[in-house]
Amino acid sequence: TGGFNLNGELFEMMYYWSSMQQAVFTSSANTLQKGPYTYFAVSPAPVSINNRKATFTLPTQQQGDMFNGAYDIMVATPCNGKELVAGKVNDLALNFQHKMHTLKVTIAENNLGYDVARLAFTFPDAVTGSVTVDATNVNAAATLESGSKELSINLSTPINTNDTAWGVIGPTTATNNIKVIAYTADGSQSLEKTISLNKECKEGHITPLSLSIPKINPPTLRFSIGTNYLGESIQKWSILDQNGNTLLSWNYTSSNIYTYSFNGTLEDSGLKQYAGKTLIAQFESAHAIVKQNFTMPSTIS
Repeated sequence: TGGFNLNGELFEMMYYWSSMQQAVFTSSANTLQKGPYTYFAVSPAPVSINNRKATFTLPTQQQGDMFNGAYDIMVATPCNGKELVAGKVNDLALNFQHKMHTLKVTIAENNLGYDVARLAFTFPDAVTGSVTVDATNVNAAATLESGSKELSINLSTPINTNDTAWGVIGPTTATNNIKVIAYTADGSQSLEKTISLNKECKEGHITPLSLSIPKINPPTLRFSIGTNYLGESIQKWSILDQNGNTLLSWNYTSSNIYTYSFNGTLEDSGLKQYAGKTLIAQFESAHAIVKQNFTMPSTIS
């Protein structure tokens, strides 16, 4: 498309021959007046187009079970050709150039102990967001606005050792000190890992990343005690269920931070069954035992 006879006209792919890397597209465009013309094109369909500039959304949340062309922003080399004629096959050879960078992530080792349903990356600089390209200049660099440093590769089928996930980011030179956390299907997470690619992520290139998944970060409960109205120091406190059964118990500490870590995932820990539930806090001093209801957070993740 240009800013003239065709302006933001949508062409949809009908056929694709992977062996020849060629595709046939169709459109509802009317027959053009006799040419020749210079054709400009971008792919996929942008969110908006203003004269020469096409704007896309490169999402932070990406589906990464396989390479996804929806994130693969491309600009075609300007092509000279005859007028397009409606109702017939028009031979118009458009050669596209990839403007984004692809990550091919293979799990080399999985110490999480569970299949991975999501990989969350945090880069030093923005790598996803609103991307704008010049549809008439294949060599012009894409610009990233309203950017995020986050990339989340979501997997509809969780993966394990030797499996691969795919993600797409904007070109960047900030490829050291990247933070990575792996998640299970129930939201349990690994310990945070820091990696460095030691290379520039250039447009049109693929970075194969061999990733070792760290051990699980155990689900942990953290509590603190509010104002003490007992009139004397608390020596011990406990959490009970509504039947009076003791679930957890701590001796008082001056730090006023009480934690308990579970083995395995959130599902294994059984924590989620208490989300939004009313439990009992029991406080013990030298001369008193006081009980008080409290409500657990509605979301435990």
